Amino acid sequence: MTDYIDSFLSNYKSKIRNPFIGTMLSVWLIKHWDIVFAFFSFDAKRTMEWKINYVRKYFSEICFWPEFWKITGISLFSLMLTFILLGISRALTDFYYKIAEPYIVRQIDKKQIFTLENKKTLDKRIATLEAKLEKSIDAAIKAEGINEQLELKHINNISEMSKSLESATSSYAAVNNQYNLLLEKEKKIEDVYEQFRKLYKNFDTKTLELLKNINQNHRIDATYYSENYDVSIKKLGSLGMIRLDSTGYKYELTQLGIFFMNGVTSGIV
Repeated sequence: MTDYIDSFLSNYKSKIRNPFIGTMLSVWLIKHWDIVFAFFSFDAKRTMEWKINYVRKYFSEICFWPEFWKITGISLFSLMLTFILLGISRALTDFYYKIAEPYIVRQIDKKQIFTLENKKTLDKRIATLEAKLEKSIDAAIKAEGINEQLELKHINNISEMSKSLESATSSYAAVNNQYNLLLEKEKKIEDVYEQFRKLYKNFDTKTLELLKNINQNHRIDATYYSENYDVSIKKLGSLGMIRLDSTGYKYELTQLGIFFMNGVTSGIV
């Protein structure tokens, strides 16, 4: 019997989580408490058939739809009444804690009792004063930092001016030396180009044609050109202007050859 009661109560708890269904079940149980009580307290002598007939007879005397609408109406009225009472209760609670209690506290002793509103007001004032204090401290720190920066800039400017005056004479000497070095480099380059001009004048047509082909195509076939330009290849190879590439089957210009052909292309040679 205990297991049946526990199962019934567990099922009842799961159903009453829905307010409307729970209210309907509660109304039905209250209205038909006698059959519920009888269901759990039949005599041990009664047979199962007798119990079933008793329950069937009880419900056969009740019309379903009138009973259903009656239970539904009572449930809706109960829910509405419950929510109205709950709203009134919350309104009374809010009225007491937000209006009545602060008023009573203020009337009992305005000087000795420190209310929540007074604490909030004081906290706001403290926060405002702390913010103003922080701003004043930040402004003082910034002003001190700006003063230090100005002093440091003044010292740095004086130091830079003295250094620039000291290095003026040495920089002039350095520029003069660089100018002389450039003149020497230009003279050496001009000497190289002069040698290139002499070579260019001494090169025959085939040699110049071979150089131009290699310069245009980057690489040329070694087998073909060795048969037709053998003399030119030997001459350019001895001057270090051409060489075989990594494959060993094609000729390419060396750095000296590229430099020579750049001079020829630009019209310097």
